[in-house]
Amino acid sequence: MASIQRSFSTSLNSEFWKVLIRRKGLPTFCLNFNTKEEAENWAKENEFEYIKNPKKYLLMDRLELKRERERKRKNLK
Repeated sequence: MASIQRSFSTSLNSEFWKVLIRRKGLPTFCLNFNTKEEAENWAKENEFEYIKNPKKYLLMDRLELKRERERKRKNLK
């Protein structure tokens, strides 16, 4: 199940939200977001997809995930 945690970066002096997806038998997946709403939406949309196909997420680099998130956000507007 995905969990969302609030974190604080002392070097950047800013708050961010961390999504962790943990499932027995799969590696833990973690991604950071600027807002809690973004983190919750991403977790809802991607948690089950990660469980079905974890290699897709583990092989994607973070920049590619960020671009995909931006495309989805633009399509929702």
